[in-house]
Amino acid sequence: GWYEMPLDISADSGPHNAWSFFCSGQPFHVLGGAEGTLLLYYDEPTQIRGRAVIKAGRDAVYFDNRVVIGRRRGTIATPVQWMLFSQQGLSGNLWMQVSDHVRREYEVKFGVARTRPVPCGQMRMESLGTRNYYRGRTAKMHGGLDLREIADYFLPLAAERGIRRVDIGSVANPEHPLDPKAEPERLAAIRYLTDRAHSLGIECFIYWRISYWNQHAPLVVEHPEWWNRTRDGRPLTGFGNLVNLSLRSGWYDWSLNRLLELRDLIGIDGVWFDTLTAGMDAINYAEDEPQPTVPRGIEYFRELRDAGLGFWVEGMHPLALDSYWFRDEKYAPFEGHEFSLFGSSMYADGEDSLTYLDPFRLAAFRAPMMADVTELTVADDPITREQARCNRILNAADEALGEVLAVRKTDFGSLWIGARGYAVFAFEDRRVTIDGLDGEGWRVNIPEGRGGSLTVADGRATGHLLAGEAAIIAR
Repeated sequence: GWYEMPLDISADSGPHNAWSFFCSGQPFHVLGGAEGTLLLYYDEPTQIRGRAVIKAGRDAVYFDNRVVIGRRRGTIATPVQWMLFSQQGLSGNLWMQVSDHVRREYEVKFGVARTRPVPCGQMRMESLGTRNYYRGRTAKMHGGLDLREIADYFLPLAAERGIRRVDIGSVANPEHPLDPKAEPERLAAIRYLTDRAHSLGIECFIYWRISYWNQHAPLVVEHPEWWNRTRDGRPLTGFGNLVNLSLRSGWYDWSLNRLLELRDLIGIDGVWFDTLTAGMDAINYAEDEPQPTVPRGIEYFRELRDAGLGFWVEGMHPLALDSYWFRDEKYAPFEGHEFSLFGSSMYADGEDSLTYLDPFRLAAFRAPMMADVTELTVADDPITREQARCNRILNAADEALGEVLAVRKTDFGSLWIGARGYAVFAFEDRRVTIDGLDGEGWRVNIPEGRGGSLTVADGRATGHLLAGEAAIIAR
């Protein structure tokens, strides 16, 4: 979304409105008000660190964009900067139009097929073994569960509540490698889990880090040439004993090939990528000509999509589905800015996490919340009931509309624009009129209705919706 700041020329702006375009952040600048909106973006996946700043005493807003080159010999070509102006004032809908435009430009230019979000709540399996704070309650599930029991107990509950994607966690990675010959039962149990999920219509993603791995893991120790290094030759480390591995090294081929092996070996559908910023926003100064990692990261994404694997990323990337870690000190409150979360995955963990967000409002912007696995077991829990209801609405809309091309705000909720029709979400009781339904054969369905009603005649849908209802208009 955008940061709202006063255009006050009496003092310098703060340092918090800075980000990396292709590493983990919004892939464009947008500056707007009532008089119009200015969009700025670049046509190449170059490592760009952007800021929008105000300088005391200067009546202007400055776009400060630093293009990272590395150490190169020869002619350097910097990316083309596009600046587009609209007389339309900045709004949630214009921001979403901008985001859709820039993403589609990049998808076509760089040949990376879009990972389509499954429109429903998602379950993170690894929360089975952690302590999560959930709306003032503590959920603990330690020990005593194996993968087959999880598959037979939790997956049917997830499917019953409309969940169609599960993150099965770090079942196989460089720190805990899966050896089919040495661990046949572990392999069989993981495959049992993924097969059971697929039989229930649930996708399985695994956890994987793009860069940071334990520097004491055998594979990492064996390949010091994969390590990103600083200008003085030291390993680029972080979070204790983790070392940053470079996608411009043999790590690229090893990790890509391993993910493709896991696709065939255990039947995964995609990957949740941790440490996106560390993987993309790094230069390995051990190279003869150190260069940004961003272009190599784009190739990595393209090869994964060509192989049929989808992916979410920690943070933001214009060629991936975004995800956010919600914590009170970073993201609360949310009032008025739900649009900035559209098409994203959300999860939370920790004492200060804001784990309960209105699932209907989030679903209305294709931003489903994570499902708490403990609450899945309590059918009469109010949160479980509401999540399941929203999932059923999402599933019905997804099935009826086909590909969702855009999400937009309305004055009372939001709208999905699909290949075969529309889904209208109401956040409050409201009379509804929708024009422009050309042709015949339109039908209205209000799944999980609460008393609202719409009828279609002469190219127009009219009626009323109650808060928390969605009307699917399709043919």
